[in-house]
Amino acid sequence: NLNGPRNPTGALTLGPDGNFYGTTHYGGTGGFGTVFRITPGGLLSVIANLDTSYTGASPVSALALGPDGSLYGTAVGGPKIGGTVFRVTTNGTVTVVASFSPAVWSGSILTNLNGDTPQAGVTLGPDGCFYGTTIEGGTNGGGTIFKVSTDGVLTTLFALGGTNGQSPYANMTVGPDGMLYGTTYVGGTHSAGTVFKVTTNGAFTKLIDFTDANGSNPEGALIVGPDKNLYGTTVNGGPGGDGTVFKLTTNGVLTTIVPFNFLTGASPMAGLSLGPDGFFYGTLSGGSYPTNSGGAVFRVTTNGTLTILANFASTNGYEPQASLTLGPDGNFYGTTPHGGPPSIGAGVVYRFSLRPSTNQIVSIILDAGGVATLSVASTPGSTNRLWVATNANLPLAQWQSIATNIATNGVFQFMDSDTSGKPMKFYRVSTP
Repeated sequence: NLNGPRNPTGALTLGPDGNFYGTTHYGGTGGFGTVFRITPGGLLSVIANLDTSYTGASPVSALALGPDGSLYGTAVGGPKIGGTVFRVTTNGTVTVVASFSPAVWSGSILTNLNGDTPQAGVTLGPDGCFYGTTIEGGTNGGGTIFKVSTDGVLTTLFALGGTNGQSPYANMTVGPDGMLYGTTYVGGTHSAGTVFKVTTNGAFTKLIDFTDANGSNPEGALIVGPDKNLYGTTVNGGPGGDGTVFKLTTNGVLTTIVPFNFLTGASPMAGLSLGPDGFFYGTLSGGSYPTNSGGAVFRVTTNGTLTILANFASTNGYEPQASLTLGPDGNFYGTTPHGGPPSIGAGVVYRFSLRPSTNQIVSIILDAGGVATLSVASTPGSTNRLWVATNANLPLAQWQSIATNIATNGVFQFMDSDTSGKPMKFYRVSTP
């Protein structure tokens, strides 16, 4: 169905109604992309068709939930050609909030320097305004950092280019200090991209340059970890040549914690997502050689322990480019722009479950105020997760994760000192 939604590239956004909202790069009545709603159970509805001459077209990034309950996104084209920031309500009413104009020459002077082509989505700042970037335009030609209010007041905060970096592809992130942190895909001292921070009034600081040896071409958004450091990915570079996961302090100390290569899987185009277990989860657009070329879902700890959890193989999706979104049921949801049933192949929305498999259930009687100790045979060196419930017949989504541990000598041990007023508990151990 060429009029249906096609090729979702951005992450999903959890709406105020408990459903997910996203965009497609193509499809819709004009072929210029759509905004869609999908329930956790998989019921898909197109709520808006985009129009290149008005709303803008071909969005590639996630929507941002605004303080008014509406969703905000970016698109190319639009009434001034240079792109738009648009607002869409959950019932599908689309309004252009701001438009960008390409830079043009007026004699020997460049005008319309508010930026051109917002590739990344917008981020809600601490002041209730949205912050975003353009990949072109501005006084230096390398894109801009902008602020836009919900009533459409557009302000250019900083012009990128040269050694400051250029062409920012990723959403900015509000850091633990209230500043906005972002990346540029190229530019910088080594032409491999940069990480920067900027205040809400436009004071700009470049934090680090990528050198290729420590990664190059960051494309996904940064995320604040439990330790208040920033974590991110690069598509290319690093010791393995196929991208990295890195940690960055807010004062600019960079540590590469995972180097990707063709054996592990390659090219994380999206940023990381924090799971309920304190681990980071992400996607690879390239799979491991030679059998899993369609990409993968991975987990990584803050100290760099990498686990490939699932592989894409065309029929279940192909080459994910978006980060994962944690749903209210404790599962991750995501998109791929390609793959799916062979007769369609225009991308998928998928669910990745973090819940335990149907392992053997062990029950333990707890004395009031007592401590339960249990040892479970497991693969030496494997990471194991403990789940607990007060009823063995509860759906898996209602089991709670309470501990993780590394099995030593083939035994995974745990202790549970919380009786929670219940004389009996049921436990599962899963990997992961």
